Order: sequence, then C-alpha cells, then structure tokens
Amino acid sequence: MTLAENQHPGSAPPSPRQVQDAEQWLANLSPAAAGHLVQVWRASQDLDAKFSEVFYQRLFQAHPELVNLFPGDMQQQQQRLTNTLSEAIELVPEPDRLILLLRAAGVRHHHYQVQQNHFQLMGPILVETFKQFLGTAFSPKQEAEWLQFFTSMAVVMRSAMAQAADE
Repeated sequence: MTLAENQHPGSAPPSPRQVQDAEQWLANLSPAAAGHLVQVWRASQDLDAKFSEVFYQRLFQAHPELVNLFPGDMQQQQQRLTNTLSEAIELVPEPDRLILLLRAAGVRHHHYQVQQNHFQLMGPILVETFKQFLGTAFSPKQEAEWLQFFTSMAVVMRSAMAQAADE
C-alpha cells in the first residue's frame, strides 16, 4: 500500500489491487496463522459469552456517532457479530467460501447504510476487545494476524458494498 493510500484507508472503496491482495492473503493464510485465528476466537468465546457486548460498548464509547447504525435489538446484533465471526473462522480453510460470505456481508452492510470508513474504526476495537478478554495470552503476533484478517475481510466487504451501491 502506498503512502497516499494509507492517509485515508477506507474512506473510498478499495481499489481492484487492494481487493486482489486481500483475497490472496485470505487464500494463502498459513496453517500456523489460521490456527492462531481459531485459537484466539475460541478462547475469547470460552472465557465469556459477552465478547460482542463488550465490543459494541467499546465501539460506541469510542465512536458514539455509530450508535444510530444499530436501531434494533442490540442482543440480536451482538449475536450476528458472533455468528459472522464464527462462520468466518470456520471458513478459513475454505477461502473461496469465506470470500463469498464476506461479499454477501458487504452487500448487507450497504443496505444497513454502513460507510466505507466505518470499517477502519472497528478493527482496532476488535483487537482491543481480544486484549481485554485474553490478556497476555493474546500475543503481539496474534494481534497482527487478527488485524490483518479483519483488514482483509473488510476490504472484501467494502468492495461488495461499493458494487451494491453502483447497482
């Protein structure tokens, strides 16, 4: 990614090259990195079923302007987040299916009025929530892998959002 692309990552739809890079990263995830993603997700779910609740509390505290995107039942929304992340983790060994899941999620997010830049707000909050739940068991390497995983997922979703907006 160039310096210019880094200045405002996520404020515009990703370029075809960014989408290609994200999809390649997801398709070529090493078995070790995939294992770390699964390990972190399972551990966070095993410790407390309130992971998604804490995630949204942190998100709204840091970015109160996002509250209006979630007018419905927050317990249902929390369950959707948990389900989506669980499904994404399950599909890591099947990147073609994972990418299809992410594209479908991107189209849904377009209909929810999510903006391109909202994704860049969520990745760090997700990582901070893992840190809260896992403490020192969440290594810097796992943090970097989760941030790259979320970033790659977000690029695919943002691309699908942009395509849905053009239709």
